[in-house]
Parts: sequence; structure tokens; C-alpha cells
Amino acid sequence: SVGINYFCSYAMKKWNGKTFIHLLGIIFNLGLLFYFKYYDFFISNINLIFRRDFALLHIALPLGISFFTFQQISFLCDRKRGNAPHYSFLDYLCFVTYFPQLVAGPIVRHNHLIPQFSDTSKMKPNSENIARGILLFSLGLAKKLLLADNLALAVNWGYENVASLDSITAWMLSLFYTFQIFFDFSGYCDMALGMAMIMNICLPVNFDSPYKSRSIKEFWNRWHITLNQFFTEYVYIPLGGNRKGIVRTVCNVLLVFFLSGLWHGANWTFVLWGVAHGIVLAIQRIFEWNRKKWEKPQNASYETSALRQENMQRGESVTRKSFPDFLCWFFTFSFVNLAWILFRSSSISQAAEVFRILFSFTWNGAIVDFAYSMDSSFMQIPLSLLKRISGELVPSFYVVYMLCFGLVAVLCCTQKSALSFVKSSKMKPAVAVGAAILFVLSVFALSNTSPFLYSNF
Repeated sequence: SVGINYFCSYAMKKWNGKTFIHLLGIIFNLGLLFYFKYYDFFISNINLIFRRDFALLHIALPLGISFFTFQQISFLCDRKRGNAPHYSFLDYLCFVTYFPQLVAGPIVRHNHLIPQFSDTSKMKPNSENIARGILLFSLGLAKKLLLADNLALAVNWGYENVASLDSITAWMLSLFYTFQIFFDFSGYCDMALGMAMIMNICLPVNFDSPYKSRSIKEFWNRWHITLNQFFTEYVYIPLGGNRKGIVRTVCNVLLVFFLSGLWHGANWTFVLWGVAHGIVLAIQRIFEWNRKKWEKPQNASYETSALRQENMQRGESVTRKSFPDFLCWFFTFSFVNLAWILFRSSSISQAAEVFRILFSFTWNGAIVDFAYSMDSSFMQIPLSLLKRISGELVPSFYVVYMLCFGLVAVLCCTQKSALSFVKSSKMKPAVAVGAAILFVLSVFALSNTSPFLYSNF
């Protein structure tokens, strides 16, 4: 992949016909992605629709293919626009294969990473960056192994036993996966940024407290930021963005989120997840477009002229808030939480069953089995002591542990991001001890295979 893309870059420099070479490069990249990631998905749908029996290839998915393919597509697009030089092969190879972010992002632009490789000021060890990088790496590792992987125990059990769930357990299942995918992916990104920081390399931020968002638009400005930037710059804007009327804007938004869902995986559940986000964002765009027509400035009696003048100087229009911030956050988080059910389910029928149970208002005590599934090595000592006191308290202990674990996940999401904490933290001995404890606990928790969710995409 690197060889073909680098040859396309060389051909754009050496010969005429940039558009033709660029097109060939894009076809190659998308074709490679299609073959490895979508061939079986395409053939299985052909078999289903036309009642054929074409053989599936069951191709192993190359690690990180979606990420390094998108990075190279962005490079070819910038080369075609004249916004990227033809780099040396070694620089280009380092750009594509830079190991901290190769597996699951963030998706990095050439002009962000390659100039740092040749910056001589970054070639000497920096004790401050090493310390902060280790701290950030430790926080990311703890997110993954102590939070995401323990949440995954309950989530995996829930999706393997959907038929036995009741409403309360189904709601807990949806919330636990919402936090699992956040801590899993943001934990990876924190580890990538931490490793890069140790080497004096700055990677782009990929998360910015997304569950604090008060709209779907804000959510996508905070969640997987580099993927959103890629689709905005290389798909949404070339299609016309929001410059050609509200109908064209809505179509562009839906297409972008259809592609975003498909990028995440070769399954209709991912596509529906993306389209659901696109529909809500399109509705928001329509609402904003209509509001500009009828919304008027607030009456002068509600604010002082000084405040009004200050707002005007900042270029802000003083308008009524449509909804309180809390309601905006609540509706946004609720939608995101429910949409993750589509993302996690193995099929549309399984997702439909989970949605049915959510709103069936049933209770069968499955919450105890759900809590039992979170059994981990850290619980062995307190459990052995509890059994000596009274074995009847064990089920209650598991439920309380599960609820406390969920509360910890919620509290972690409400705090400032790990990167913000690392940047603002004073590197005192107490911070070093805390990072060391988290690192040791994480290593002890690494008893089983623990793949990153986004490495599958």
C-alpha cells in the first residue's frame, strides 16, 4: 500500500495528468479496503438478494487498514490540490507506519507529522515530555484495562444472553457499552499520544469529553475528531457542504454519515448507526436553518446595553435559548446511548430485540446474573472474606459492585480529559506514585487477551 501510494505521489511530480493519477490512487486504496474489509459483506448480500451461492473468502483483516488507508487518501488529495510536497520515501514511510497511532488512530495529516520528524529540536530526550508521556500512557492503559475491559465482561454476557434480559438489565447493558467503547477507544488514543509525547512527537487530539455534548453536532466535534475532520474536508466540502441550500446540505450530511457507518464495519448495523446519527444531525441543521428566519433578538429590557454591546463586538447574536442546557445534554446522551445498541449488536434482529426489551418494562432478576458476569481477579479477596461471613450476601455484593463500578465510569466521564489533566498537572511525587499504582494495577489486570475495539475497524 505504501509503495503504490508513494509511486502515485512520484508520478504526480514527474508527469502531467495529476487528476488521472490521483483517481487511480484513490481507486487502488478503496479497492484494497473493499477487498479485505467488504468483499464478504458484498458477496453475502448478493447471495441473499439474488439467492446465489458464491463462496466467501473469509479474508483476515490487516491491522489498522482503515486508518492507514485514509491517511494515504488524504495525502493523495492534498498532492492533487498542490497542498503537499513529494516527500522522501523514508519520511513518507514513517508517516504511514508511525507505530503509536498505526493500529487505531488518530488519523494524522502529513503536514502535522512529517515536519516533526525532521525537527532537530525534537531529537533530544526531554525529561518533561517523558514524564508527562508516561503519565498519559498510564491513564490510557488504566482506562482500557481497569475500566473498559471490566465493563466488557458484563456487556459480552448481556449480548450473548439477550433473550434472558429484562428492561432494567437491558438499560444497564446499553449504558455499560456506552462507557466501554469510550474508555476503550479514548484509552487507546491516550496511550498513543503518551508514547508519541515520550518521543517529543505531538499527535492530534481525537477525543474531547464527547459525553458532555449538548447536540449531535457537538458530539461529532468531540468524538473521533480526526475521522470527522477527514470526512468533512474530503467528502462533505467537495460535495458542496452547506453552500448549496438546505436540501443539498441534508443529502450531503446523510451521505457522509452513511460512509462513516460503513467505514466502521462491514455490517448493516454499522450503516444504520451512521444513518441514525446523520438523520438527527440533518434535523438539527434544518431546525437551525429555519430558526435563522424567525428568531429575533431578545428584548432590550432583558439585558443591559453594555452586555448587548459586548456581545455585538464578539459577533454573537443575542437569541433565546430553545432548550435548557441540561435537556439538550440529556437528549443528546440518550440518543447516543441508544444508537450504540445498533453499533454493538451482531445483527439488526438482535438490536431490535434489545430495543424491545428496553421498553417492555419487565423484571426477572437478570440484573444479578449481569452483575455476576463482572467477576474478576480483583474481587477474589473481598469475596472470600464475604463468604466466610455470610454466603447470602454474595449476590448483593455483586450488584453493589456493579453499580459502584458504573458510578466510577460516570464520574470519570464528567471530569476533564486525561490529556488536559496531564498538561495542567504539576509533576509532583504524588502524581508519579499515582501513575505507578495505575500502571501496576493495569498490568495485573492484563490476564487475558484484550483487543482494542477499534482495531477491528
